[in-house]
Amino acid sequence: IQIDANDIVSCTFINTPSRGTLYVNKVVHNNHGGTKVANNFSFTVDNVTYPFEADGTNSVTLPAGTYSVTEPQANSDGYSTSYNNCTNVVIVHNQSATCTITNSDNAPKLLVKKHVINDNGGSAVASNFTINVTGTNVSDASFAGDENGVEVTLNAGSYSVDETFN
Repeated sequence: IQIDANDIVSCTFINTPSRGTLYVNKVVHNNHGGTKVANNFSFTVDNVTYPFEADGTNSVTLPAGTYSVTEPQANSDGYSTSYNNCTNVVIVHNQSATCTITNSDNAPKLLVKKHVINDNGGSAVASNFTINVTGTNVSDASFAGDENGVEVTLNAGSYSVDETFN
């Protein structure tokens, strides 16, 4: 800068923070009858919550730094959540990083209990009965009666429960 006598020169510096892009991808597996899709979920970065886009791909422009991506627990009711490269993600100026959050629907469970009441002189016990669970996505799941109950893992759907005496 050339400054001559009686000149007044102003010099201004403008600093903008270095920014990069964090891509947050959502994968949803509905293997057990779940119905949620990507935009039923949201994620949080640096205490800011973002909704997922319908296609499950989001980009967030952030200042250079280290970030962790989480999914609020209320989002994933009925689903298990796994994270890939979502903790301590380093965002560098003009660079990008990717985090993937996967949700898989949890298989529903049916608890079946057999109680035998022998108040008229009977002597049967729960194991004298075979319980059958039939219906959508099940091919006759049978087991011997158990007073403590037997948990049957199923897909979402309609079922019927009946018994036979052995």
